[in-house]
Amino acid sequence: MANTLKVTITEDLILDDTQQGGSFTNIISNSVNHVYKTTGYVPAEKLVNLLTFNSSSFAGNNLEVDGVRYLRITNKLGKGAGTHGTYTASNDLGVNTEDTGQVLRLRISGSAAGEVWHSIGPGDSFLLSDLSSSFNAFPSASEALRAHPITGSLLTNIDRIDATSQGPSYSGCSYEIFAAGLLPDID
Repeated sequence: MANTLKVTITEDLILDDTQQGGSFTNIISNSVNHVYKTTGYVPAEKLVNLLTFNSSSFAGNNLEVDGVRYLRITNKLGKGAGTHGTYTASNDLGVNTEDTGQVLRLRISGSAAGEVWHSIGPGDSFLLSDLSSSFNAFPSASEALRAHPITGSLLTNIDRIDATSQGPSYSGCSYEIFAAGLLPDID
């Protein structure tokens, strides 16, 4: 029996006595038959594999890339928890973590397309609704400089997501992963 996955995002903000927020509900899929859910801990300054994607199976943290319909990775350290201060990671714009604590940094890699880093502050989440042919990058910086910004890029699957944690205390970061999708048809 197939199940429907609905995701609702709600903003609640009263500004000058007027509700400014809103709510959006999206039906991700009417045929979800597999869920992967886990929590874990990423030690500071160590790179840990969170998910690997393939073309044929859902098994543990190895998910079938065409079958994933929804993916959420959450930094479980809430705002105001842990240490305080401002941390700026090298080679990027940095994330202001004043009064927030640790930053979960995701490394998203695609076959022959390089990698991209995304920082998730405490209590924040990273969401994807399609991993197949969703990673757009260049194999090297030199090719990126020569290629056309629209037609010269590569579109490929996400192969893996790794994580590290960074912050003023270097103590590590807790995370939660929720993925939903379809088990592949096996004949």
